[in-house]
Amino acid sequence: MSQSRKNPVSFTATEALEAFRRVKLTSSSGTAVEYADAGDAAIGVTVSAAAIGEMVLVSLVKAGETHKVTCSGAVVVGAPLYGTNDGKVDDERRWSGTGATIGVALEAGSGNGSVIEAILDQDSALNLPHIADVAASTQTALTDNGGGTADGTVASQAAPAGLTGTLTGTVNGALVDVAAAAGNCGGNTTPSASDVDTAIATAVAPIVTGVNEQNKELMTRINDLITLAGVAQNNLKEVTTQLAAAKADSDAQVTKINAILARLEAAGISAAS
Repeated sequence: MSQSRKNPVSFTATEALEAFRRVKLTSSSGTAVEYADAGDAAIGVTVSAAAIGEMVLVSLVKAGETHKVTCSGAVVVGAPLYGTNDGKVDDERRWSGTGATIGVALEAGSGNGSVIEAILDQDSALNLPHIADVAASTQTALTDNGGGTADGTVASQAAPAGLTGTLTGTVNGALVDVAAAAGNCGGNTTPSASDVDTAIATAVAPIVTGVNEQNKELMTRINDLITLAGVAQNNLKEVTTQLAAAKADSDAQVTKINAILARLEAAGISAAS
């Protein structure tokens, strides 16, 4: 049958227990206790010693009173306390402990085995374990040699139409018109030099015109590529500008978060590293 008991409460010791030690419930039991080690949540502190199998009085943590606790090392008055092995406590000034803070020392402890008065708090809503600092960004800052202009917009980059056909000749970095030669054979069976010139010019003219048109096509497409390259350069500038801003924001957030963590540790809300 369910019952309600006043503090301190009797439990069965499942190991030999000393007085003023933190204890926890033995696994799968609501009537037996054992030492609470480092990182364990204690239900209370033993009022007296007990051999294994004997009944032991336990002053519950949430009883609204101070407790006598046994130290595992020197403790500074007012220091946050951590649970250590065999139900003992220690402070963060001498040893960082394991897990969350469990209370505060109301008097100094001289060393291992010394008994002090302390306020214990099992409510871990604000008793956080240590939270590691946030590492700074490992992104290397970009060196911007790309040129271009950033205006807050990534422009459309439409690819120019591809060229068809095959051209011959030598590339020398310049596109020039091919001049047509003038001449006229006049239809004579024994044409004069002038007539020959005219005939050649008449035959070559369509070729020259075609070559010039193809050169014009090449010039147009090359100009399209030059324009596209300028747009790409500006877009790259937009990207590098935004990446640099994002890195600066990230570094600022890391600094702020670590400052908050340091304040939590200083206040004893979060455990020290």
